[in-house]
Amino acid sequence: MQKQASLLPGVLRQAVEKTVADVIFTLGQPPIVKDREHGLLRLDEPEMTKANLEALVHELLPSRKLKEYEEKLQTDFAYEWEGHRFRVNLFRQRGYPALVMRYVQPHIKLLDEIGAPEVLKEMLAHETGLILLVGPTGSGKSTTLASMIEEINRQRRAHIVTIEDPIEYLFESKESVIEQREIGVDAVDFASALRAVLREAPDVILVGEMRDRESISAAITVAETGHLVLSTIHANSSVATIDRILDSFPPEQKEQLRIQLADILVGVVNQRLVPRADGEGVELFAEVMVGTTAVKNAIRTSNNAQLPTVIQTSGKEGMALLDDLLKEAAHRGRITRDAALAHAANRDELRKQFGSI
Repeated sequence: MQKQASLLPGVLRQAVEKTVADVIFTLGQPPIVKDREHGLLRLDEPEMTKANLEALVHELLPSRKLKEYEEKLQTDFAYEWEGHRFRVNLFRQRGYPALVMRYVQPHIKLLDEIGAPEVLKEMLAHETGLILLVGPTGSGKSTTLASMIEEINRQRRAHIVTIEDPIEYLFESKESVIEQREIGVDAVDFASALRAVLREAPDVILVGEMRDRESISAAITVAETGHLVLSTIHANSSVATIDRILDSFPPEQKEQLRIQLADILVGVVNQRLVPRADGEGVELFAEVMVGTTAVKNAIRTSNNAQLPTVIQTSGKEGMALLDDLLKEAAHRGRITRDAALAHAANRDELRKQFGSI
């Protein structure tokens, strides 16, 4: 155990110095760091054994998370080291513990600093409704959500309540007052926290993730009652986000849900972080679907197939399809064609378009 306790600070120090995204601990491998630009790098450290993996779990795992880990064989929590914050996922593979520690950058950037489209600021000007961020793991959703909250924090006098599992970015109240609730510490689950939040006089609510039918339903209800709700959900495109929400409910509830979504939707942002062609980091690409009259009518009347065309022809409203953005960036040489294809929503179609250029 002593050996492992001395290993962790050195590994985390290297992660912070290299500003990597993740640190991976798994059996039979040395600690591995991973970033979006360069991929995996094995550190010059001893290979992880069963004994030092178990010691690492003992060192990191909060006692309040022990029961969840024993019952579900996985859990999420936050860990702080010398002022640096990590989001930890502890799980098991081949019967042994494994951990991935996501480094949470200490500075919360504003939307302009991360290269977010200007229309996101217009979305945040809404006092009620639902804004959703979607994209694969590692696409920067948490960072963008934090930037959006910080934008409100600096511009508006609002009471902001976040509900997260675990808390990632730590906010300092400025113009707004921000309160952060962590599942397992301050609330039992997302759904019960969302039901209680209506009695906490919020103006803006951040829901770390809409995970299931109950949390989706609760988030929609909160948005309907006159609050601005920001959240994430797993989907591959703006249009698929609507289907993902609807598919979480039985057929007899979908018609009513369409009406509710059409009424409250402010917008959907589907984002990717793509390596730049010049090797200088990554660039944010954000497909945007704004809740305009045309978008709301398509959702309300079950014409989701029309949405891509609406997005593609509504550039003046700040909308854009992901693949169109990737194609243009590749054409201008900001990213490679291979990178564009790797992050495209419809790779086959984009490949055909590249072939015709």
